[in-house]
Amino acid sequence: MMIDSLRLQIIPLSHDQMEKYIIPDALEKEMGLLQNNRVMTERIKTKIINNVLPNIKTESTTNLFYTFWVIILKAENAIAAEICLKGTPNEKGEVEIGYETFEDFRGKGIMPEAVGELAKWCFTNQTVKAIIAETDDDNIASQRTLKKNNFKITKTEPGNIVWRLEKLKHKTAPVSHRN
Repeated sequence: MMIDSLRLQIIPLSHDQMEKYIIPDALEKEMGLLQNNRVMTERIKTKIINNVLPNIKTESTTNLFYTFWVIILKAENAIAAEICLKGTPNEKGEVEIGYETFEDFRGKGIMPEAVGELAKWCFTNQTVKAIIAETDDDNIASQRTLKKNNFKITKTEPGNIVWRLEKLKHKTAPVSHRN
């Protein structure tokens, strides 16, 4: 499974690949990608060890809703960002996404494209009715990414904004956004 766009490859990681992902440059070496000294915070590393790896131990299509997807910028042959779903659809058919663009790749339109492509993939699943995302109220780049993909604000609270993208009734996916 892979999502392939004009500029990006978006690849969900297997259990073995996730184990390598938490070791700097180990996954890049295995995949033949540029080793760019990607830095992972302890918070993300802990989340992977405690939440992601246990959920993707066995081969299953639901793994795609729990694992990290690496975003490879084809022109650079490098992992430029990561995106994930935070579990299978809930009883309302909602899935939540989270993402990060690595510092050297920010400002290149990577994340708006990746979010659009992952949203299209999500909406091919009959049980997914909406995608939820949260941003810090001062994270303008992330807010812009969601706006470009037609997410709407559903809730604001101190320091946090909740966004939602509804599955369109007449289409299976939002329009792809390319910069």
